[in-house]
Amino acid sequence: MRGSALSEIDYFEAKEIHALLKKRLVVRMKDQCWHWTGCHKRGLPIIGRNGKHYGVKRLCWKLYIGTPPVAIKNTCGDRTCCNPKHMRDGKSKPVSHGRDSRGERNSQAKLTATEVLQIKNRAAMGEVGSDLAQEFRVTPNQIYHILRGRAWTDVKDPVYGDMTRDKITLPKCPVCGHFTVGKHDCPGRYGVNNNAAKLNDAKVVEIKSQISAGINDCALGRQYDVSSSTIRRIRTGKTWTHLLQEAA
Repeated sequence: MRGSALSEIDYFEAKEIHALLKKRLVVRMKDQCWHWTGCHKRGLPIIGRNGKHYGVKRLCWKLYIGTPPVAIKNTCGDRTCCNPKHMRDGKSKPVSHGRDSRGERNSQAKLTATEVLQIKNRAAMGEVGSDLAQEFRVTPNQIYHILRGRAWTDVKDPVYGDMTRDKITLPKCPVCGHFTVGKHDCPGRYGVNNNAAKLNDAKVVEIKSQISAGINDCALGRQYDVSSSTIRRIRTGKTWTHLLQEAA
């Protein structure tokens, strides 16, 4: 329906379009959807004339509004609707996508202004960005953008005030001294410092000695109540690496 068929619609007269549409177009109230009972192609209503196919929605636009745009979108949610009042130019952006849809006005927003204030203040007091992201059910990147002033810029608080993003001092991890925004693999949380650890330094030394003796990973996993993949990571030096450094 592009190319020559697209341009030929401009030359159709109102009488011709009305004659083409009157048999198959079900016109109801002005505010209701109009449906085409004829042929459809790729889910869109079409009509044949002189061996060519024309879009019914484009003909309706031509008849009631004027020259149709390149693309037409329906505002009613029914892409088969032919009511011109339910159509808009598909190339133009709707008004709701502008600056007025930021912050809480955005229907897709997962945070409120109050929660953003809490995130900023708690991060300034040293809380880890990944923990805040998990608590508020957002991504660590979202926390990073909030603290850097790239998101929720209209929310000000006593901690950051009106400072620019370059002057903001991001909180650091009290253990390793790295920035705690986003994904943070703190070395202080590895080994026995990890509250979820099932092993300690002494057990890992025993495991390493038994690995050297030729005992397989599955047997060691059953013996120390851990998975075989945990034993494999110890064997390959991917975990408990501080023991290797101390031995050196």
